[in-house]
Amino acid sequence: MLDGLAFLTINKVYDGMKYLKTVPSEVLDYFDSTYVNGTYRKSGKGMNIKLKKNKPLFSLEKKNVHEATVNSQQRTNNICESWNNRFTHLVFLSNTRTQP
Repeated sequence: MLDGLAFLTINKVYDGMKYLKTVPSEVLDYFDSTYVNGTYRKSGKGMNIKLKKNKPLFSLEKKNVHEATVNSQQRTNNICESWNNRFTHLVFLSNTRTQP
């Protein structure tokens, strides 16, 4: 279910994460703090402790593939990965067709 967040529109990712949080999980907590909502950090001393929100390590705009999927564009930012994947499928399909 986590990988499905990448296919939502950016404004729906937060709603999707809120829905997924109804099922508690350590993996979900990690994913949320790393990719969606970020973390909180304590700042200040004594009685003046405040929580500061840190941004996630990776922005939603970099990880989201909704628009690319809708527009039939590449969903990876690594063009070599895409080429290798297509080449592998091309070679695999041609080998299975020539077998007796």
